[in-house]
Amino acid sequence: MAGLSVGILLKYVDLKIEQKSYVTFIAVILVLLAVISPLYADHLTSSQSVGSTNDDMYNTLTWIKANTPENSVLASWWDFGHLFTAVAHRQVVFDGGSQNNMRAYWIGRSLATSNEDLSAGILRMLANSGEDASNVLDSYTGNTTKTVTILNEILPMDRTQANTALTGTYGLDQQQANSVLDKTHPADTKPVYLILSSDMLSKAAWWSYFGTWNFENESSTHYSYYASQSSVENIDGKDFTLGTDNGVVGVSAASNETNGTTMNFAYLDQSKLNKTIDMFTSEDKKRLANELSEGTGNELLKPHKLIMVDNNQLSERIVNNNSDMSIMAFHQSDGSYFTVLFDSFLEDSVFTKLYLESGYNATRFNFSHSEPGISVWNVYEYPNSLATNATPVSNNTTS
Repeated sequence: MAGLSVGILLKYVDLKIEQKSYVTFIAVILVLLAVISPLYADHLTSSQSVGSTNDDMYNTLTWIKANTPENSVLASWWDFGHLFTAVAHRQVVFDGGSQNNMRAYWIGRSLATSNEDLSAGILRMLANSGEDASNVLDSYTGNTTKTVTILNEILPMDRTQANTALTGTYGLDQQQANSVLDKTHPADTKPVYLILSSDMLSKAAWWSYFGTWNFENESSTHYSYYASQSSVENIDGKDFTLGTDNGVVGVSAASNETNGTTMNFAYLDQSKLNKTIDMFTSEDKKRLANELSEGTGNELLKPHKLIMVDNNQLSERIVNNNSDMSIMAFHQSDGSYFTVLFDSFLEDSVFTKLYLESGYNATRFNFSHSEPGISVWNVYEYPNSLATNATPVSNNTTS
């Protein structure tokens, strides 16, 4: 699998930014990126509007058309579904004409879950049978909530395990179980490619909302990513950066691990602001730098996890177990930073792992292609095996 060569160093670290109240156990993971992160400095120029495109997306789709089997199925959030079909000449699992069914939940679930086996199983099901698995199982359970519960349980399993669950735990007879498994765990599968793009950062509030929908109490939660590009300036001899779009603050500090300097990051407590961030003066920035360096002040909040990408190395450390927000910071070749503040719920999500962390430790997704702001992943529909070719069907969206 394309991903990251890993060297793991576990140690206790007394973080400077936690000196007032925490001595936190930190897991520091140093890894070498095997795939260049799709997040470039011009990332924010990617269009955020529904159904629009740019040269990078067009180039991605022409690559797919030329380099993937004709019966491949493309998966992503719904916005670009019709464009995928028109340019790449491939089926899609989700488009603007298929929002009146369960696909919003299942695609959102495949992105928001931390379970790669579940994510790959969902995409396998959608690519090969569309809504059929849900509809067939619904006809047996008569209860959509129960149907969703069962599918979430069996999709990560192999067919034998899933059969045992269906006939044992859920009381289906063998004929009924086979009719479900032929849709969820088919012997012959179409290749599936997952397309992730920069606009999905701002749309996460919606795909996570659908993907974490609670069918029992009919409620859900919006989880989000907030991205910002920021330059570096010198304040009292230290590097300082401030993301005006997300309030992420960074300041350099001595590092015992590297015998040099590193960057510590926190984010602004929005409730404490009395002006917009882009109106901050040099004195405001100096005050924030001192708070982050010395722990003096109350304007900054420490993230749950800090993920750093610098010189093609990724490091992670837990900073504050009481925080529900995390920070990812990319140190770019021109010295600037691209930072992402996001809900900690999404820390281990498939989207974070593939798009932000370039497939670090991924087991069911193989990197296939990238353009600025876009990455394409071949889905291993079953563990340790590539998707097999199958006969293409004539419609553009899977049934």
